[in-house]
Amino acid sequence: PMYIITNDIGLNGATVMLYTDALSDLATDLDVDHFYIMPCSVHECIVMVGDYDVEFMKSLVMTANKDVVTQMDYLSDSVYRYDLESDMVELVA
Repeated sequence: PMYIITNDIGLNGATVMLYTDALSDLATDLDVDHFYIMPCSVHECIVMVGDYDVEFMKSLVMTANKDVVTQMDYLSDSVYRYDLESDMVELVA
């Protein structure tokens, strides 16, 4: 499953990946102990639940950033993992 996360106004919403309360609530709601976060612009992030090849996810982010995201809205080509137990976001690719 894939989800889009952003803030209430959808502007600069990728900052939600820094709100551990929101991330822990999401993990609890989804009944998972971790998920992956892929920034797709400064406005939103994609959350993927399950275990995926992080290099594949990174290539998806890079392709989307190259083909779809404007330079002004570009945030990152990286993939992050949120872990509920540690309540931390870490860079994985």
